[in-house]
Amino acid sequence: MAGLITTRPGSRTRLCHRLRTHPAGKGRLRSMGERDFIALIDGTHQFVKAPIVLVWTS
Repeated sequence: MAGLITTRPGSRTRLCHRLRTHPAGKGRLRSMGERDFIALIDGTHQFVKAPIVLVWTS
């Protein structure tokens, strides 16, 4: 699961997230890939209709 918290002046804070389910099986990819993160950021941008400042922490 990955998520972004969005804020805009005059609006409430929102949580935008993506959940990726994984079929059981040995040798299968179990993490979010680059395309998953791109889709999350693009979807959030479309949702808030505003520029995004992304702060990445790990």
